[in-house]
Amino acid sequence: MVKMRLRQGHALQLAMDLNLHRSDASLRLPIDQEWTRDMRRRTWWIAFGQLCQASVMSGIPPSLAPFDPRITAEFPACRIDPEVRSSSLLLRACGQTSRDVSLLRPG
Repeated sequence: MVKMRLRQGHALQLAMDLNLHRSDASLRLPIDQEWTRDMRRRTWWIAFGQLCQASVMSGIPPSLAPFDPRITAEFPACRIDPEVRSSSLLLRACGQTSRDVSLLRPG
């Protein structure tokens, strides 16, 4: 458990060193690099999710609060590639999850 939290802490610190926790607008990333922007968002939120998971498993509060003002990264886009065949149920679930998550953020 201690090793897991230590590794997760290193991963989160590296993500923050790469400014993955900051919004695309504050970094002035080119608008035409949507794929890169989305991968940065996904990487950040996976690292942050792992922090939360490690916190729950260990019973120790996370080292970074969920609504820390330094976290300005948008959530990843929830788009379905037109070449990927998927059911409308997946599309509805994806849209519902995006709405649910956006309700959790203080606005």
